[in-house]
Amino acid sequence: DADDIVLQRYVLAVLFYSTDGTNWDDALGFLSADTAECEWNVYDNVAESLVGVVECGNTIGMKSDTDATATPPPTEEGPSDPCRDDGAVAYSPIRSLVMPRNGLLGAIPSELGLLTNLTVLDLSQN
Repeated sequence: DADDIVLQRYVLAVLFYSTDGTNWDDALGFLSADTAECEWNVYDNVAESLVGVVECGNTIGMKSDTDATATPPPTEEGPSDPCRDDGAVAYSPIRSLVMPRNGLLGAIPSELGLLTNLTVLDLSQN
């Protein structure tokens, strides 16, 4: 539902601004208006894993260092978006947020508790 999407983006925006996101080592696509939250991640070659929003709903992070698992290209119906159904707005709850060693500074906001499906949170070594 649209309210859930707005709430989820709000929580991530609060995290971004509370932890000095403009100075993170990698912004991870956070706050991108034209990218779904499930794509706010990058592949870390050193850790050999995704960093950022790693899992939403039943979807494991959609970016990768290989084309085989990368986000599919846009279709005639509109941009491809792994967190949405065929271009229509569909809520896909964030389940895993992994952002170690990314230069986060400041307090971790209590609003993260609003992500009720979040089961993995790794903000270590910041």
